[in-house]
Amino acid sequence: MFFGRDHEQRVVGELITSLPDRGGVLLVIGDPGIGKSQLAEMARQSATERDLVVIDSTGVPTESRLPYAGLHQLLRTLRADMEVLPEQQRHAILAAFGQATGQAPDQFLIAQAVTELLIAAAARNPLVVLIDDAHWLDSPTGDVLSFLARRIDSEPIAMLATTRDGYPLPLLEAGLPELRLSGLAEEPAGQLLDVVAPGLPVGARRAILDAALGNPLAIAELSQGAARVELPMAVPGSMPITHRIERAFAARWSELPAETRMVLLIAALNEGGALSETLEAASALSGVRVAAEAVDPAISARLVEANRISLRFRHPLVRSAIEYRAGPSQVAAAHQALASVLADRPDRRAWHRASAALGPNEEVAAELGHAAERAVQRGAISVAITALERAVELSRDPAERTDRLLHAARLAFELGRPAQVRGFLMSVPRAGLLPADKARLALLEEGVESTPAEGNERIRTLVGLARKSAADGQPELAMDVLLAAARRCWQNHPDTDTRLLVAKTALELAAHPLHPTLLSVLAFATPDVYGSVACERLAHLAQDTTLDAAQLADLGAAGTVIGVPREARAMLGAAVPQLREQRRLGILVVALIYNCYSAMYLCQWSDVLASADEAIQTASEAGRPRWIPVAKVPKAHVAAVQGDIAKLEQLVAEAEPVLLSLGATSALALLRIARGLAAIGQGDYHGAYEHLITLHDLSGPSFSHILRIYHIGDLVEAAVRSGHRAQAQALFAELSATAADDPSPLLGGGVAYAAAMLAQDGEDAALHFESALDSDLRQCPLAYARLKLEYGCWLRRHQQLARSREHLRGARDMLDAIGASAWRKRADEELRASGIRSPAAPAPRGRLDQLTPQEERIARMVLSGLSNKEIGERLSLSHRTVAYHLHRMFPKLGITSRVELATVFAESGALAENGPAN
Repeated sequence: MFFGRDHEQRVVGELITSLPDRGGVLLVIGDPGIGKSQLAEMARQSATERDLVVIDSTGVPTESRLPYAGLHQLLRTLRADMEVLPEQQRHAILAAFGQATGQAPDQFLIAQAVTELLIAAAARNPLVVLIDDAHWLDSPTGDVLSFLARRIDSEPIAMLATTRDGYPLPLLEAGLPELRLSGLAEEPAGQLLDVVAPGLPVGARRAILDAALGNPLAIAELSQGAARVELPMAVPGSMPITHRIERAFAARWSELPAETRMVLLIAALNEGGALSETLEAASALSGVRVAAEAVDPAISARLVEANRISLRFRHPLVRSAIEYRAGPSQVAAAHQALASVLADRPDRRAWHRASAALGPNEEVAAELGHAAERAVQRGAISVAITALERAVELSRDPAERTDRLLHAARLAFELGRPAQVRGFLMSVPRAGLLPADKARLALLEEGVESTPAEGNERIRTLVGLARKSAADGQPELAMDVLLAAARRCWQNHPDTDTRLLVAKTALELAAHPLHPTLLSVLAFATPDVYGSVACERLAHLAQDTTLDAAQLADLGAAGTVIGVPREARAMLGAAVPQLREQRRLGILVVALIYNCYSAMYLCQWSDVLASADEAIQTASEAGRPRWIPVAKVPKAHVAAVQGDIAKLEQLVAEAEPVLLSLGATSALALLRIARGLAAIGQGDYHGAYEHLITLHDLSGPSFSHILRIYHIGDLVEAAVRSGHRAQAQALFAELSATAADDPSPLLGGGVAYAAAMLAQDGEDAALHFESALDSDLRQCPLAYARLKLEYGCWLRRHQQLARSREHLRGARDMLDAIGASAWRKRADEELRASGIRSPAAPAPRGRLDQLTPQEERIARMVLSGLSNKEIGERLSLSHRTVAYHLHRMFPKLGITSRVELATVFAESGALAENGPAN
């Protein structure tokens, strides 16, 4: 029975009646007893009347520590449908429920599997998903539901979840539609009171309405005590409404027989809800057999509902009221009794024993540690962290306590929770640590801290830890620590001696010259010194078929850093699909970003944009927000080359402040390079110089000892045309020596470009241009095309028109192909000056402007040859949702098939070449 909820009923009704035309999500938020569950029940009745399928789950406080307990409850009627899922997805769900063994599934693979399962069920009959008390769901279930909620707007699925405000609930953070409930107005509140407690004296009636504050449950429950001498409501506003309701429930519990009170206390703590377990534990606690009849007084008091199988509290506040009134000693005894009857349920037993422990207990701490390991195997990392937190509190052994803290910190790092990692690390005692523990601690600190000010000292400390770990029989840990030191070298740019120390230590400690981690150390620490060695070893490792996806991703990152983008793309092209399939999202984010950077140097713009967008989405899904601004940097490069200055400035405004706060100097350097390139393209050479010279400022946030060499040609071009030739000459003399011995393509190409630009006024200018064009610079199409353009201009100025036209035409065609509009325009002008009329520049984007960013992204993937299923895997969408987007897209573009997309992109001038489809 509803009073004063007309608007709320209409909103919920529209959610259900919109099926099957469209799906939707609604979060009903409010205080306990405000009417959330009633609205959920109304949704259930409406769905039943329309013959829709309803699946549901209810959060229970004591189940919040059991991984995927809420999901198991939700999918109980769809178990048979799991058989039609792909093997990997079916295994993921079963592993989440502890019914399959093997590699722990990634949480997002589980989420994707659940999404596919529900979409498949909804294809047969529209589906209504009801989640009551979502704030008490276990964390992994909450994450899965949040993933699902963001993907059902185009599916015949409606989700309604009820929750209290103020809980760390993923659904509340997903930006979903909300319906917030407040207390009933005076008139409907009075109508409700007259129905539940007719004929009350005026004074009692007024007291109840004043105390209840329009809360329906408070009105109903407080009216039950209206006949008593003392009402739990004394002064309006004197205590929160939740406490008043709890006091009303607790007063009723206190009046029950002792045996009934004991049964209800155990039931309040029993997450399984099985009546048999509750009675067995009560019998163990009392020492005599307790029969089911002990529950009858509680049923009469309207505190619980029960049948032969289960006992259910009428409201969750009954649980908390009983636990509060019982007191710590009785609660501990009840937990211990439950633990005694759960020998075959080790996770639940561990938690009950932990709740019963009133002080340190190493045996229980170890039991919780084992529960954490099982949670990890089920992909429930957050639950494992919670178990380890409690295990730390119960630990007696200092060494075990440290081990649990480091384990919890590592798991929190995997989930992308830097604040939680820092909290764990602050609790680790620094004195008396074993070398391996010191190394593990340092690796975690490197993962969450940005302390560039420590500079050389921190890097040398890491090298020392690596040596001690190796001497302690931990060679792989030693190499991991050296890789952390090498990444710090790349990011923080210490002196050359320190960088060489890292590289030489890795060469000394590596078990084999082709150790993959050794290659990464050399690449990140000393690409200018050991770049050619790393290139040679990368070529050997590329033939190794035993490398897993993570190792391939690391090698691809190394190839990007040492400046061999083609080789890097090959490695990353092999790694990314595997990581995506395995849903190893943390590693996938980094692989995608390096894929962006290597594709950026190869001018494969559509791949840059696709990988960047996927990296941003994956970083968000995987809890790696710090990578989002990094992924925007290559997008800024695309905008710079294509002359889209407004887009470039937007990306800079979004990314730069965050990158500055993170101390991400290499990403900041690349952002400056993008702005410098854009300025060169616009003919603003002074502005370009101001941007690019920051890469050479040792004290500035954009200094990069390697990127400044890779892009020395850009700086020299800007410098010689803005009155800074002397500065450019000095920098070139300093840096060109670095590329003397067999440099990588990017390093050697940057120096060759700079030498040609500086030599334009000399007698041997032609030799410098020819030498540069014969270098590996052709691996970087934009730089190569610009060099041909500059050479063509030089030849024209020196009256060598035939050769000039040859180079200018080649430059124009390459610049046209890669969409470098500003330079293409200059090539047109130079060709006209040489007596050749150039074709018109590409037309505007035209029909593509009608597409949303998501639609254009899907269209580009279609052009790469990907199927709907493959696109869905990249974007974490159902293949049906991809088909839906295409169905909406075609009428906008005036086409009827996928094949016609190529024509639309061709006429728009938006390049659709994608390189390898990763």
